[in-house]
Amino acid sequence: MLKNLLFTLVLFMTIPSVVAQQITENDLIGVWEIKAADFKMFTIDFETDNLKLSDDFLNGDEERESKLKNNLKKDVIGLKSLIAEFYKGYTMKVFTDHDPIIDEGHYSIIEKDNQYFIVATDINVEFPIKIENELLYWEMPMEEEGESFIIVLSQIKS
Repeated sequence: MLKNLLFTLVLFMTIPSVVAQQITENDLIGVWEIKAADFKMFTIDFETDNLKLSDDFLNGDEERESKLKNNLKKDVIGLKSLIAEFYKGYTMKVFTDHDPIIDEGHYSIIEKDNQYFIVATDINVEFPIKIENELLYWEMPMEEEGESFIIVLSQIKS
């Protein structure tokens, strides 16, 4: 009897965590602004302008690290104004102060092996996503084949 009760309790405790991982169109609808980006070799927090180098770049040469940080900040400054807007009917816009990146793009959301993806239906490309602690983590491909980076967005308007 106690064994059955414990099993039932464990079952009901794990169901919400599985259900909470599901991502639907309604979870995305709204306006999202970039908070941070992770380029594997470095991360940048756009709210504080703090750039942190990965351990591979840290060698104790503070002058070299400072120059590298400044150059990397210049390279990614255009992302600081990135906004993503998701609308009903699976359409979205992604833009910065300077340029539209996606204008009236159509997308779908799919799930494979407990991982969710935004699929840009116009070009049939899958972008891994997750929502955790009210932040949207969206993996983007880089120009180098097989390389990617992750942008972290916070919803500012639903």
